[in-house]
Amino acid sequence: MKTLGKLTFCAAAVAACGSILAADLFLAGDSTMCNYQDRQYPQQGWGQALYRFMKDPSKLHNKAIGGRSAKSFKAEGRWQGIVDELKRGDFVIVAFGHNDANKAKAERYSTKEDYKALMKGFAEDVKAKGATIIYATSIPHSGGVTKDDAGVTHVRGSAAGIGPYMDATRELGKELGIEVLDLNAYACEKFAELGQDAVFKLYMRIAPGEYERFPNGNGDGCHTRDTGADFFARAAVTMCRERKLPVAALFKDPADVPLRPIGFDGKPTDSIVRADDFSKEEIAYANSDAPWKTRAWSERRDIGNYNVTLRLGDEREPTENVVKFQGRRLAAQRVLTKPGEFVDFTFTARVPGPYTTKRGDERSNRDLKLLVMTRGGSVKKLAPKVEPAPDARTIYLCGDSTVTDQDKEPWGSWGQILPAFVREGWSVSNFARSGLALKTFEGEGRLKRIMEHLAKDDWVVIQFGHNDQKIKGEEPENGYTKRLESWVDQIRAKGAHVVLVTPVERRRFDEKTGEHFGKTLADYAEAVKAVAAKKGVPVIDLNDASYRMHEKMGVKGSREIQCNNRGKIDNTHHNIYGAYEMARVVAAGLAKIPVVGEAVRERYRAFDPEKPDADPQIPPSGGTDYTKPAGS
Repeated sequence: MKTLGKLTFCAAAVAACGSILAADLFLAGDSTMCNYQDRQYPQQGWGQALYRFMKDPSKLHNKAIGGRSAKSFKAEGRWQGIVDELKRGDFVIVAFGHNDANKAKAERYSTKEDYKALMKGFAEDVKAKGATIIYATSIPHSGGVTKDDAGVTHVRGSAAGIGPYMDATRELGKELGIEVLDLNAYACEKFAELGQDAVFKLYMRIAPGEYERFPNGNGDGCHTRDTGADFFARAAVTMCRERKLPVAALFKDPADVPLRPIGFDGKPTDSIVRADDFSKEEIAYANSDAPWKTRAWSERRDIGNYNVTLRLGDEREPTENVVKFQGRRLAAQRVLTKPGEFVDFTFTARVPGPYTTKRGDERSNRDLKLLVMTRGGSVKKLAPKVEPAPDARTIYLCGDSTVTDQDKEPWGSWGQILPAFVREGWSVSNFARSGLALKTFEGEGRLKRIMEHLAKDDWVVIQFGHNDQKIKGEEPENGYTKRLESWVDQIRAKGAHVVLVTPVERRRFDEKTGEHFGKTLADYAEAVKAVAAKKGVPVIDLNDASYRMHEKMGVKGSREIQCNNRGKIDNTHHNIYGAYEMARVVAAGLAKIPVVGEAVRERYRAFDPEKPDADPQIPPSGGTDYTKPAGS
């Protein structure tokens, strides 16, 4: 079998960078390695404790983040971020395993074989940059440390299902000639000597009253407190020095670093990493144990576009902010601030005016409504700055239940996520409604309402098909095509522009065999593309993209993006995760179209449906109603 060869730091690399001390050390891993805020004391990852062992702490870059596996760390682009920063002669320590075993989270779970492939890919990436990778096995779960009736401590390092991943790491080390810091095996040996009581004091197993933060105690047997972080960081440094690995030149002699005694109880004064040293990407995880605090604001406004500016942040704590408006419509997926940092977030919203209800009556819709959900920091009254934006352009959405603003959990549609992907100066006005087809949308007067306010150089995005299938005379070759062509002509006559979207495909699998069935809306999708070609308007093929996404995610993974209605998967309607993924497809499609493509924010301009995102974890709001939306 062909191997990567011994991935060691060679003399040529030393010469190229001038000195080994010019090298940087990157860490990739999960919550057992990552940094924690001071307010989360005494919890620390061993990568955080490693700063104290560095001759130059600025050379250590801890990119580990909680809740990640090798699979999700790569899928979220975090691994590529490390690769992009690497220079010749640098080092990377990689440690995963705890989350890779989580079968309940499709975005995290990997089989042992898939895990090995991922870890091998990491090694290839590092070698290509002229750097050195070092593997580390996951630290053991303290739940595997037991004491028998005779008081003898027994240790099982594979507790919590991490055994196969530890084996995979060790096997790869031998196959590829890569150094492995076997923290798991080391701990198992030492834990047996220390005894269960002492071992528990390395972890977040805290007695009631031991720390002010935990008046009722804490039973976390996976994550380490400061003493445990020191234990594992010290072990890693000692292994590197004893093996005379080149990376050891970056470390102090462990004897010169004060030992954190087991059972230490008091806030440290020599911690290198303080609250304001955390990168913004770590704030979300640092706040993960804090509740979401909700602030609402509304104000009556005339019909039109408005630039809304919110000041977000806190004097003392990091904050994580999600901004919604007009109900559950997303304006900002995440705005992160460091302690003492304040960010002015601006987006453009449209007050649509009166709208027609299911019963045909009209209701006023002249309120601008905001909802800010925050973790971290104190609750402050919202005081948005709202200014008319007469020069802003509007993107109107026409569609059915897969496009509309679903106002209750657990439902979601791509139209209510799209605004978060759009820049200031462009508003998204969603006129879609559940259960509608082209004919009934028209019949409710919704197209007429859009036409009344449609301005030159506005855009109208149209997606129908699901409900048109059920109406006689609205077949693709008949009324559907004729009506769609008529809409294009009417909109263009106003000096506005059209984007056609093929209908999102239903999820169709044999739940037992995993067989992926064919498309249910292919004829309508082809009709949309034919109209686009005939009229010379752009088209976004959401039908094919969603079908390929289902295919890639498979029978189990694809369930994660559909609405789970009290245990039953709705194969037509999405949850917020699925709505987010469909919106990514639409945003990437818009980005390719001249003029309207300028509306799409940079980070959302490209998307491969065969490489779906991990769940964005957008917090719920608006209450819960399991009543299925009209349409199927």
